[in-house]
Amino acid sequence: MESLHAELAELGSSDTLTRAKQQHESVVNSMRQKFDADILAANGKIDSLTKKLSEKVTYCIMLILVIDFCYSVSSCIADCDSNRCSVIAKKFESFHRTEKLIVSIILNFRFP
Repeated sequence: MESLHAELAELGSSDTLTRAKQQHESVVNSMRQKFDADILAANGKIDSLTKKLSEKVTYCIMLILVIDFCYSVSSCIADCDSNRCSVIAKKFESFHRTEKLIVSIILNFRFP
């Protein structure tokens, strides 16, 4: 039994085992660094895609507002007769206010 303990102690202190442990630690550290770099790159891609999505959402909101305005104007033209010009003028004034509001929203938009 003592000889087994002696052999085990000798094996534990051998250069081969020490080198194997060092190689193992080196491989683990290298894999950790690669993993951390991959995570960092993935987070960068997520941030970039989030920004692009935010821009697309803003663009879609603007399009919806413009389409809504166009339907409103077309409905007004179809329904109005003698006071058509004044109603259209009011709609264009409303459009310009909405346009300024959209620009303000876009300039102050912060995606969470």
